[in-house]
Amino acid sequence: MIVSLFALALLQTAQSGRTDPAASNPFLIHACQISVQLHETRTPAPNDETTRFDIACVSYIQGFRDAAALTQGLCVKGVRVGTLTKEYLAYMVLHPELISQDRALSLATSIRQNHPCTAK
Repeated sequence: MIVSLFALALLQTAQSGRTDPAASNPFLIHACQISVQLHETRTPAPNDETTRFDIACVSYIQGFRDAAALTQGLCVKGVRVGTLTKEYLAYMVLHPELISQDRALSLATSIRQNHPCTAK
């Protein structure tokens, strides 16, 4: 799964011609794949580039989760960053047509799908 998603991400990055690849789904997908692998295997990053990808993924999703909790636009209270990361990756596998969409929109849609808000 990770290899096919990574290949799709690289293909889309090459085709998209976007000027800011760090704001794209392919970049976040790649960074989060590396992050999940490091955290699941509990191994240290083998090099600085891997460390940067891990930090990029965790920082982006943590910041997104924090902002969502503050604005109450998404229901993420108590949801771990690792869970959101894996759900985002799974969502992008199921919806490859959204690969060129802004990463914030894709992540928000993934969270809404996996953690719908319920009225109390």
